[in-house]
Amino acid sequence: QRAAKGLEGLEVTDDVIFYRLERLIVRKPTIEEKIHKPEELEAEMRGKNPRCALVFLSGPPWGTTGGGQRPVRLAVACADNGLSVAHYSKTEPAEKIIDGVQVTSNIYSVVSAGATCAVISCGLYADLAEELKQQGIVIIYDMMDDWQGFMDAGNADIGWVAGEARLIQISKLVICSAQLLVDRAKRLGAQDVVLVRNGGPSERQAETTKEEKTKIVYLGGMTGSWFDWDCMERLAKNMPDEWELHLIGNGERKLDDRTILH
Repeated sequence: QRAAKGLEGLEVTDDVIFYRLERLIVRKPTIEEKIHKPEELEAEMRGKNPRCALVFLSGPPWGTTGGGQRPVRLAVACADNGLSVAHYSKTEPAEKIIDGVQVTSNIYSVVSAGATCAVISCGLYADLAEELKQQGIVIIYDMMDDWQGFMDAGNADIGWVAGEARLIQISKLVICSAQLLVDRAKRLGAQDVVLVRNGGPSERQAETTKEEKTKIVYLGGMTGSWFDWDCMERLAKNMPDEWELHLIGNGERKLDDRTILH
């Protein structure tokens, strides 16, 4: 009912997003079209009734920052909701099945297996996106970062920004992770925009006892100029003795004995 009324001004929840994804699928894969998928994937998906064949195209491989990147978690959430899902990165080291998702560096094997919708989060895939669209695959752009800001800070080149502009023009739907990005997408010509913020589990992952240290966790990239190491240093210096700071990502800077890098 929420989806039928339109998304403007509404809280966008999983059921709305999956409704929109289903409505964007133009062709459902047949059993014959799935024969090129690895046997492990067929076994993993057996007993389910996939409603579409969905592929996420991501810049970093699956395991970056411990598998916590937005495209990875969206892929797992879609698989949990019964969709047939693949995750593609050209830098993926090996083919595997993780949490019901086909993880691959071969986009053409996914296409031949009946992919009907591609969710792309990387402007450098603009050429590939146009090729996929020519094959009848619906393109969705997941706008999760301010690439213009990255470029201004020297952490991305013009190719990312130019590719993003092309992706917005050919996408049937643009998903943004922040209101600032919604505004930017509309300025660049996006016609259909949905705000889906980043988030985490609704329940606490673990309870601590008085004898255990309280763990503060950061998960993400730590090499660009956007990461505030000064803030982390102040936190590490001033936090109570019973606290522990865990940084999960690709940083190499050690703060103190209570800061643990993963």
